[in-house]
Amino acid sequence: MAGDGFLDKYELFRESNTSNVFVFITNDRKRIEQAIQYFLGKKDYKTLVYDIQLNKIYELSANNEEIRKTEREVDMITNVYQEFYSLLQNEKVNLIIKFVYSEDRMLNDFLIAVSQEDRIYAQQSSAVVFADSDEVFPRILKKFAVFLEVELPTEEEREVLLHQVKKSVEEIRGCRINVDKRVYRESRGLNLHEIETAALISIKQSGYKKISTEAFRDFKVEILKSYGLQYINPVRGFESVGGYETVKKYIQARIINVLKNPEKAKEYGIEIPRGVLFYGPPGTGKTYLTKALAKELGLPMIQINMSDFLRGIVGESERRVREVTRIIESLAPCVVFIDEFDQIALQRGSYFSGDSGVTRRVQNQLLEWLGDENRKSLIIGATNFIQQLDDAFVRVGRIDDIVPILYPDEAARYEILKVHLKVVRNVPTKMSAMDLKEIAKKTEFFTGAELEKVVKEAAYLAFEKNKKVTAEEFEEVLQDFQINRQEREKKLKQMLAQLEKLEAINKRFLKEYLRKELKFARYSI
Repeated sequence: MAGDGFLDKYELFRESNTSNVFVFITNDRKRIEQAIQYFLGKKDYKTLVYDIQLNKIYELSANNEEIRKTEREVDMITNVYQEFYSLLQNEKVNLIIKFVYSEDRMLNDFLIAVSQEDRIYAQQSSAVVFADSDEVFPRILKKFAVFLEVELPTEEEREVLLHQVKKSVEEIRGCRINVDKRVYRESRGLNLHEIETAALISIKQSGYKKISTEAFRDFKVEILKSYGLQYINPVRGFESVGGYETVKKYIQARIINVLKNPEKAKEYGIEIPRGVLFYGPPGTGKTYLTKALAKELGLPMIQINMSDFLRGIVGESERRVREVTRIIESLAPCVVFIDEFDQIALQRGSYFSGDSGVTRRVQNQLLEWLGDENRKSLIIGATNFIQQLDDAFVRVGRIDDIVPILYPDEAARYEILKVHLKVVRNVPTKMSAMDLKEIAKKTEFFTGAELEKVVKEAAYLAFEKNKKVTAEEFEEVLQDFQINRQEREKKLKQMLAQLEKLEAINKRFLKEYLRKELKFARYSI
C-alpha cells in the first residue's frame, strides 16, 4: 500500500545511527501489519514479534507472500529480555514488540539498554515498539530512542484500502458493491483499521450493495461520543430565538454573511471568522443561539462540555486530544460549541496542585488547534467568567470576537415567551398580546431558560385543569418562581464593567446592544 512515510522516517533514523530503538505511536492495527510486512521484506534479517498481551514470541518468515509463523510461549521464569538483548547483539534481528499501552519497568530498562548499544548498531539490529502513547515511557528513554507518530492514511491509501475491502467482500459474497466516490473524502480523519471497519459496516447495512458516506460520518460521531462530545444537526434557526435582535443582527453581519460570501469578503480585506466567544450569565441562551447560528449557516454542530471532556481524558495523552480535534476537522465545515470555555482557557498558573499537568497539556493542545491556520471549523465558546481567561485564548486568530449574551430585556422576554408558546411547542392558549406583555414585565432579570421553565409549568397547570393556558396559570407559576433581582443586577453591572475593559469586544456594538436591548440608563457605558 502506498504512503509508507513513517517507515521511510525509520530508515532515515536507522541509517543516521540515532538509536537502536524505534517507538511507533499508533493504535492502528493495519499500520502494525503493514510494518511487519515491511520488516519481513528484509531477507537478511530475522524477524521476531513479541506479543506482550499473549505472552508469545513469533519468528516470522515470508515466501511468495505467504507468512510462516513459528511461535512459543514465554517462560515466565526466564528473563525474555536477556534473550532478546543477546540476539540483537549477535544476529541481524528486527525485534517487533506489540502492543504497549501501560508502563512496564522491565521493558523500559531493556529498551534503554538497547537504545545506545554499539554492538547492536554494528549488527544493524533494531527493537521496534508499537504503543498507544509515548506517556507510558520514561523521559530518559525519549532522549535515547526515536519516537515516531504514525501518520493518518493519505487519500490514495484510503482509496486503495476501500477497493481492497470491496473486492474481498465481492469475492466472498458473490455480489457487486458500488463505492460512492465521496467516501474517499468522508473517510478522512480515520486510520486504516477504522476505515476498514466503517466500510464493512456500510456494506452490511446496505445489504451488500454499496459503501456510502453515512457509515463513515456515523463512525466518527460514535468516536466523539465516547469522549463526551455531542454531534447535532440543528433544526431551528434565528426564527426560534426570541429577542436579542441586536445580537442576531451583529452575528448575521459579522459571521453568517462573511462565511456565506467568502469571495466578496476577501475583496474587502475581511478575514473569515474563526472563533467567537459568547459571554453572559448561565441560562441566557448561549447554547440555543449557537444551534440557531449553525442552522442559519446550514452546518452541523459539535458540542463540547469542557468539564465532561476533561474528566473523559484524565490519564489519557495529548494524542487523544489530537485524535478528537482531528476527527472534528474531518467533519468540517462545522460549528464547534465549547461550553464552559473558561475551564480550559484558565490563566496560566491557575491550575490546582493536584492537576498533575493534565489541564496544562490539554490547554497547550487546544491552543495549537485553535491557532492552526488550516482549521476549518468555526469555534463558538461560552463562558460566565471571562475575567479568568488566558489572553492567549482570546487573541485574534483564535477568538476573533466577544459577544455579550446578557439578561433579556422586556421586549426580548415577550418574544422568548411567545417563541416557547408557539414555535418551540404549540401550546393551546387563551391569552392576548397584552397578557403576555404583562408577564414579560414581571420577569425582569429572568433568563431565557427560566422563561422556558415558566411556560412549561404554566402548560402543566393548564393540562391538569384540562383547559387552555391563560394569564392565571402564569401568575400562579410566578408566585412560586422567585429570583434574587438585586443579586442579578449586581452581577450584570460587574459583567458590563468587565466587558468595557476588553479589547476583543466591539465597543460600538456593545453600546448599541445596551441602548436597544436593555434600554436602561443605569446600564449605559
